[in-house]
Amino acid sequence: MNRLGVKFFITILSLGLNLNLPSVLAQDAIRAELSDIEIDELETVRLSIKAFNTRETERLNLSALESDFQVMGTNTNSQYKYVNGRSESWVEYAITLQPKRTGTLRIPPISVGGRFSEELSLFVKPLSLAAREKMKKQVFYEIDLSTDRAFVQSQILIKRTLFYANGVKLYGKQLGPPNIEGASVFRLGENISGELTREGNYYGYLQQRFAIFPEQSGTIVIPAEITTASVPFVERGRFSRRGVQIETPEKTIQILPIPDEYPRDQAWIPAENLTISQSFSGIPDAGVLGPGDSITQEIKATFWGNTSAISDKLLPPLNLTVFREYPEPPTLEDNVLGESLVGQRKERRAIQPKKNGLIVIPDITIVWWDTSQNRVRETRALGREFKVAGLETIKKNQITRSFDKTDPANERVKPKSLEPLPASTGQIGTDESQLSTSGWLGSRNILILAILITIIGIYLLMRQGRGKKTATVQSKSLKRKKQELLQAIQSGNSDTARKALYTWLRKNPDEDVFILVERFAQQNEDRRKLTALLDSASFSQEQRSLSAEDKLFAINVIEKASAERIIEKRTSTLPPLYPTMTSS
Repeated sequence: MNRLGVKFFITILSLGLNLNLPSVLAQDAIRAELSDIEIDELETVRLSIKAFNTRETERLNLSALESDFQVMGTNTNSQYKYVNGRSESWVEYAITLQPKRTGTLRIPPISVGGRFSEELSLFVKPLSLAAREKMKKQVFYEIDLSTDRAFVQSQILIKRTLFYANGVKLYGKQLGPPNIEGASVFRLGENISGELTREGNYYGYLQQRFAIFPEQSGTIVIPAEITTASVPFVERGRFSRRGVQIETPEKTIQILPIPDEYPRDQAWIPAENLTISQSFSGIPDAGVLGPGDSITQEIKATFWGNTSAISDKLLPPLNLTVFREYPEPPTLEDNVLGESLVGQRKERRAIQPKKNGLIVIPDITIVWWDTSQNRVRETRALGREFKVAGLETIKKNQITRSFDKTDPANERVKPKSLEPLPASTGQIGTDESQLSTSGWLGSRNILILAILITIIGIYLLMRQGRGKKTATVQSKSLKRKKQELLQAIQSGNSDTARKALYTWLRKNPDEDVFILVERFAQQNEDRRKLTALLDSASFSQEQRSLSAEDKLFAINVIEKASAERIIEKRTSTLPPLYPTMTSS
């Protein structure tokens, strides 16, 4: 064959290959690959799935893996290539898998947008007993109860603490409040994180606190719950990560009924402590109420427990034939004080006398059960007496038109001198009297209003200045953390750089740094490579220093991430702290 014939043959062959290319790609539309074909028990493996000529929005169906594997995490990366006039695109799914058993495991075809990958197999070797015990010390839960015996509706405190050694990564969502049948559960504040040393080992910890209130006597169970983590593991000089499941201990609590010695005619109120106070405001300096005067009564009950324990009305009823009352809705609050839930109920009402004489506000007594001493107790708030005089000087027709509730025109009108304040009770004398608003009272209210507006204006100006100062301090702190991170990278010490990265990512002390790192790594491939680089160098048998190439790569990643933070801050639109008030 001459040279011309050879060229013709090659041209025809090339055309044939190009014509067959679409069919080849169609046959290889979904491609699956394992990072290892043989691993140890508790070790994780990476399953890579490439979906050609597809979109990232197409759903990845992993249900076929659920029987033999725990999915520890999934990352997605889109790729596009254009070579010699031909384009090619694909989406790569990186799936971290934790085998649930040993032996030969089948990885069935995985569906992406209705297309399937090929079947794969993985061999999982059993782990030695010594290795198992070593891994148990890397991450574990502890649960502390305030008591294992309690009365119905009383408060039981729970501390659930996760301990993890250096390098352990937590996966998935943090455990929420335990689901306890027959009890109400309340979270006590935010999670608490820190570091400590136990039995010569260094641990970080994450603590959750809850208060539970059993609704009936008998036995309640705090069930065991499972979360997952990734543990660094070095064996025979080889570094790897092992996925482990951490189970919280199951706890049982005996719930006792209402004791026989508790008075049956009283509402059942169990509490560690209970206080009650009664206060009055609006009392004239002379101590005598006159025409147009009103007083405000407030009762406040505070107890170490749930507000539902005190649901009955605290303020006793009033005799409406001798005075008027303007009650406010009760206020119920649950607050965290120390390690307990503290409930508070407030009741307020304004009262105005209708007759001259003596107003008697009686004592208020609450019977309750002291759970710390297991006995019945009483808590009392002292009452007070007031005199009313001068109402006979007011014309009867003025009082009737202004305040008599039988007049339809004034049914919903309150005296101008009244403010919606707390409540009160009382007894008044029998002399008939009337009410009228004094002229000087309106002037006094205008003066008070002007003073309050001035004070509020000064407060807002001061708050605005503090906000600007706080923002400046936060900005300087972020710049300082970034500079320390870059210096740590330049030093070449991988462990120092890894810890500096943790500090830079953390915005407040309560944040779980390992979850922050995981989110950072999932944002793009470069950030994932950076965290993997620092981890592998730090946890290798001999800590590896960063090369010049590693330093350059790490600095570029941090600079890009820092720039994105600044753009986010500038483009964020937050509502004003104090919206401008307009009048119609």
